[in-house]
Amino acid sequence: MSTVGVREFAKRDLDPAERLLASAIKSGVANFHWEAPARGALEETWLAQRARYAWLSLELDGRWAGFANSGPYKPREAYKWTTEVGIYLEKWARGAGHGRVLYGSLLDALSLRGFRLAIAGITLPGEASCALHRSLGFGQVGVLRQVGWKLGAWHDVSIWQRNLGRSPDAPG
Repeated sequence: MSTVGVREFAKRDLDPAERLLASAIKSGVANFHWEAPARGALEETWLAQRARYAWLSLELDGRWAGFANSGPYKPREAYKWTTEVGIYLEKWARGAGHGRVLYGSLLDALSLRGFRLAIAGITLPGEASCALHRSLGFGQVGVLRQVGWKLGAWHDVSIWQRNLGRSPDAPG
């Protein structure tokens, strides 16, 4: 049985996270970037978001295995209690329930930070990702048909949401 550890994302996680993102962007359709962001772009985003949004890393037997993060859903003030979430796992760490532990921890952290809703987009068909989100209480709320062009084809994106907590009593 492996030792599973979830912790705050740290500066030491930037290099493996950039490599994981670059691989996902190059070979798949889960992320709609066509090219990996410039070196340092992930750090810039993390530094800008970490005070308000949750970023977590997963370690299995002391080995970095992936990360889950959150960020603004949309820039307008009315959306400040809603966050967009994502998760990236190394291929060797998938399929054993570790993503559920990591993502569940992210959702708990967001709830404690006062967020009301988490939004996720899943490129279809994405059966494993849909199953993960469903297992954590997300519900599918719609599908954007042929919304993204990548790797020579149009792709649908399923939109999922999960309640995280009570609505705030007043804006603040």
